[in-house]
Amino acid sequence: VATSAPLIGDREDDLRARVFDAWARALVADGKWEAAIKKYAEGLAAHPSSEMLRNFAVTTVDQWAFQAIDKKEWTTAIERYDVGLTHFPDAPRLKHNREYCVKQRDKK
Repeated sequence: VATSAPLIGDREDDLRARVFDAWARALVADGKWEAAIKKYAEGLAAHPSSEMLRNFAVTTVDQWAFQAIDKKEWTTAIERYDVGLTHFPDAPRLKHNREYCVKQRDKK
Protein backbone atom coordinates (compact mmCIF):
# COMPACT_ATOMS: atom_id res chain seq x y z
CA VAL A 1 0.00 0.00 0.00
CA ALA A 2 2.88 2.38 0.77
CA THR A 3 4.13 2.29 -2.83
CA SER A 4 0.68 3.15 -4.11
CA ALA A 5 0.23 6.07 -1.71
CA PRO A 6 0.29 8.69 -4.48
CA LEU A 7 -2.66 6.92 -6.14
CA ILE A 8 -4.60 6.17 -2.97
CA GLY A 9 -4.13 9.47 -1.21
CA ASP A 10 -6.33 9.73 1.87
CA ARG A 11 -8.62 6.88 0.76
CA GLU A 12 -6.61 4.04 2.32
CA ASP A 13 -9.11 3.41 5.12
CA ASP A 14 -11.98 3.42 2.63
CA LEU A 15 -10.20 0.89 0.42
CA ARG A 16 -9.42 -1.36 3.37
CA ALA A 17 -13.06 -1.17 4.49
CA ARG A 18 -14.15 -2.16 0.98
CA VAL A 19 -12.02 -5.31 1.26
CA PHE A 20 -13.98 -6.32 4.37
CA ASP A 21 -17.22 -5.56 2.54
CA ALA A 22 -16.24 -7.70 -0.45
CA TRP A 23 -15.24 -10.52 1.87
CA ALA A 24 -18.54 -10.35 3.76
CA ARG A 25 -20.56 -10.24 0.53
CA ALA A 26 -18.75 -13.35 -0.71
CA LEU A 27 -19.71 -15.13 2.51
CA VAL A 28 -23.35 -14.09 2.05
CA ALA A 29 -23.26 -15.41 -1.52
CA ASP A 30 -22.16 -18.75 -0.06
CA GLY A 31 -25.04 -18.66 2.43
CA LYS A 32 -22.69 -18.04 5.37
CA TRP A 33 -24.70 -15.23 6.93
CA GLU A 34 -23.33 -15.42 10.44
CA ALA A 35 -19.75 -15.52 9.16
CA ALA A 36 -20.50 -12.47 7.01
CA ILE A 37 -21.86 -10.58 10.01
CA LYS A 38 -18.70 -11.48 11.96
CA LYS A 39 -16.57 -10.25 9.05
CA TYR A 40 -18.38 -6.90 9.10
CA ALA A 41 -17.78 -6.73 12.87
CA GLU A 42 -14.10 -7.43 12.27
CA GLY A 43 -14.00 -4.71 9.63
CA LEU A 44 -15.66 -2.23 11.97
CA ALA A 45 -13.18 -3.09 14.71
CA ALA A 46 -10.39 -2.19 12.29
CA HIS A 47 -12.26 0.80 10.80
CA PRO A 48 -14.71 2.06 13.43
CA SER A 49 -15.52 5.25 11.54
CA SER A 50 -16.68 3.44 8.38
CA GLU A 51 -20.34 4.28 7.92
CA MET A 52 -20.33 2.10 4.82
CA LEU A 53 -19.38 -1.00 6.83
CA ARG A 54 -21.86 -0.10 9.58
CA ASN A 55 -24.73 0.33 7.11
CA PHE A 56 -23.91 -2.81 5.14
CA ALA A 57 -23.54 -4.82 8.36
CA VAL A 58 -27.01 -3.82 9.56
CA THR A 59 -28.48 -4.41 6.11
CA THR A 60 -26.95 -7.89 6.05
CA VAL A 61 -28.58 -8.76 9.38
CA ASP A 62 -31.91 -7.46 8.04
CA GLN A 63 -31.61 -9.48 4.83
CA TRP A 64 -30.88 -12.62 6.81
CA ALA A 65 -33.78 -12.01 9.20
CA PHE A 66 -36.17 -11.09 6.37
CA GLN A 67 -35.80 -14.62 4.99
CA ALA A 68 -37.50 -15.83 8.17
CA ILE A 69 -39.91 -12.89 8.37
CA ASP A 70 -41.20 -13.62 4.87
CA LYS A 71 -42.19 -17.08 6.13
CA LYS A 72 -43.57 -15.66 9.39
CA GLU A 73 -40.91 -17.60 11.30
CA TRP A 74 -40.73 -14.99 14.03
CA THR A 75 -38.58 -16.93 16.48
CA THR A 76 -35.94 -17.57 13.82
CA ALA A 77 -36.00 -13.89 12.81
CA ILE A 78 -35.57 -12.88 16.47
CA GLU A 79 -32.61 -15.25 16.81
CA ARG A 80 -31.01 -13.72 13.73
CA TYR A 81 -31.48 -10.22 15.11
CA ASP A 82 -29.93 -11.42 18.37
CA VAL A 83 -26.84 -12.51 16.42
CA GLY A 84 -26.66 -9.08 14.82
CA LEU A 85 -27.17 -7.27 18.11
CA THR A 86 -24.36 -9.30 19.66
CA HIS A 87 -22.00 -7.65 17.20
CA PHE A 88 -23.80 -4.30 16.75
CA PRO A 89 -25.57 -3.62 20.06
CA ASP A 90 -26.08 0.07 19.32
CA ALA A 91 -27.88 -0.42 15.99
CA PRO A 92 -31.34 1.15 16.48
CA ARG A 93 -32.76 -0.44 13.33
CA LEU A 94 -31.85 -3.93 14.54
CA LYS A 95 -33.41 -3.23 17.94
CA HIS A 96 -36.58 -1.87 16.34
CA ASN A 97 -36.93 -4.74 13.87
CA ARG A 98 -36.30 -7.32 16.58
CA GLU A 99 -39.02 -5.76 18.71
CA TYR A 100 -41.41 -5.87 15.74
CA CYS A 101 -40.72 -9.61 15.38
CA VAL A 102 -41.33 -10.16 19.09
CA LYS A 103 -44.71 -8.40 18.81
CA GLN A 104 -45.65 -10.46 15.77
CA ARG A 105 -44.65 -13.70 17.50
CA ASP A 106 -46.62 -12.78 20.63
CA LYS A 107 -49.82 -11.92 18.73
CA LYS A 108 -50.85 -15.56 18.70
